[in-house]
Amino acid sequence: MNELIYPISKLLTDYIGDGRFIIPAYQRGYKWNESTVKQLLKDIDAFNTPQDSDKFYCLQNITLVERIGKNREYNVVDGQQRLTTIAVLLSCIGEDKLVSGKIIYDVRPQTEHFITNYLLNDSGRERLKASESKWESFLQSCAGEDLDYQDIYYLFTAFNCVSKWFSSKTEPEQEALRKKILNNVKLIVNNVGSSDEQKLFGNLNGGKVQLDGADLIRAMIITDVAMARFEDVEASVKSTVKLNESRVRIGIQIDTMMHWWKNTSHASYFKPVIKQVKANSDIQFDENTYPINILYKLYSLTCGGDRKTIGLDIFEKNIVYHWGRIQYLQRVLESWIEDREIYHLLLFVLLYHNKKTDHSKDDITDRFVELYSDWQITTREGFCKILRDKCNSILTSLKPIITSAEDKEDPQRYLAICRSEDWFVDNDVIKLMIALDIVDIVNSKTAGFLPVDYFSAHKEDKEHIFPQTPFGDKIDKKKDVDKTAILNNYIKLVNKHRADNNLPQFNLQGDEPKWDDEDWKEEFTKRINAAVLEAVPINSLGNICLLSDNVNRGYGNEFFTEKRIAIISKNRGGIYIRPHVLDAFDKDWLESDVSNAHFDEMSSWGVKDILSRRMKIEEKIIGFFGELKKDEQ
Repeated sequence: MNELIYPISKLLTDYIGDGRFIIPAYQRGYKWNESTVKQLLKDIDAFNTPQDSDKFYCLQNITLVERIGKNREYNVVDGQQRLTTIAVLLSCIGEDKLVSGKIIYDVRPQTEHFITNYLLNDSGRERLKASESKWESFLQSCAGEDLDYQDIYYLFTAFNCVSKWFSSKTEPEQEALRKKILNNVKLIVNNVGSSDEQKLFGNLNGGKVQLDGADLIRAMIITDVAMARFEDVEASVKSTVKLNESRVRIGIQIDTMMHWWKNTSHASYFKPVIKQVKANSDIQFDENTYPINILYKLYSLTCGGDRKTIGLDIFEKNIVYHWGRIQYLQRVLESWIEDREIYHLLLFVLLYHNKKTDHSKDDITDRFVELYSDWQITTREGFCKILRDKCNSILTSLKPIITSAEDKEDPQRYLAICRSEDWFVDNDVIKLMIALDIVDIVNSKTAGFLPVDYFSAHKEDKEHIFPQTPFGDKIDKKKDVDKTAILNNYIKLVNKHRADNNLPQFNLQGDEPKWDDEDWKEEFTKRINAAVLEAVPINSLGNICLLSDNVNRGYGNEFFTEKRIAIISKNRGGIYIRPHVLDAFDKDWLESDVSNAHFDEMSSWGVKDILSRRMKIEEKIIGFFGELKKDEQ
């Protein structure tokens, strides 16, 4: 028999003897699903082994690295899924003693406990069978035991799959299968001595399933950091148990980080920063599949050098040092996310503060590195001041927001300013409305956090609060409505404001609207919009907000009362409405004493509201960000 190829029975006796196969902590947990196990069973069942035939079914290879100073103990760097499946097979065919104590799992102590006390234990197997393949039933029967893990779930599923398959056979068939599994299912054993495990692990897997940088960094940290902690300890103390305990603790720390990054809000918050960071080798750092790669890419930005690339070379030079700095960065990022003020100001600055000089072009990666450096040399209060100053610079770069006290005191001058501005056509209004949301949320003691998607226009429209045209869904597409009555109400609203400005009244110039005449509607729209612009500062900052398109387009160009009812209803129904929109439709500039707010004030919207809201916006911006001034940095 070729000494590289062993049947299962010989692998677990002649080859390993009283030694052990160790599944290192850098390996992933068991992941064979039911369909994979069933395919293996189908292949074994269909495989024919004539008498006195050397024919065998090859279960591919396992690759082993000898553990230094240990007799017949091997780290399994490739093939742990196959070895674990073999343990499941043997437990179901009554050969559990053959494998008991031969495969040790550093991956997680709970996995080791499950295999030892359930798969390879008579009473444990009975409890597995009693659950009738129902995972929740099994967990309930194990009250007090911490077994609710993904790899244990896969082991549970694999056991039930094999157990049912084997039990479905007659006794002669079962005996034939037992012999076939023990003697004719073989593995190629690749013992590479005491090689560099991380590189070997990468090379082996790189030729089959592309390993990600996150896998390899994890392997480097778990193996090398734990080993480094024992370098200066007496040899007698450097026991495998203590070393493995250290590796498990480090693995748990990394798993905790990975769990944090799987939160889509956390990942989405920092993704824009690493958008341009690319891998500098064949090893990929895919943040979509492995979100923790966002952390590693952010860390690579702080290491100097080429900030647009990431590779294993960054971490290989001194992984112990880098692991400490990675943990520090993780703590910083968590503190930023949890701090209401920093969370909002930081992302606003990262996305919109764009400082350019003749010598450099500022981008989001540079801003992150600069701010991370600032954080390390200042207090939390100092850091917030830096962020507010940069927000101030962003707002200063927009079209004029703040007016003089003299202009505000003169209603006609202020009205003229508002009538002359056109925020509707400019995307500056998006940044400003987001800034208003930030002010409202940070100043509130009960508000949540602005969702990451809402730091830009997220499926939203810039919307006039005072409607620009009477045409839209309300008239054009809805049936069973009095279109002419709606149009006349809109004309009355326009004429009220024209009368306040001593302008002539607008009229239809005809007896009846021509609803089926598109040319008439186009001409009429031009005329009435011109009439509105003469009387109402419709494109003023005070009349613009951002609305979710499914809210905005749902009511078309309704009047204020109908819009207000629709917005409140949508908000109660779980659709996110921005704080500045709720403030506008609740008229937050009115006195807090509701007894002074008349019904007609809350059911209509006009020039007075537009001017009042614009003044309120100025007040909020200055009150939170300070007087707008040019960035002196």
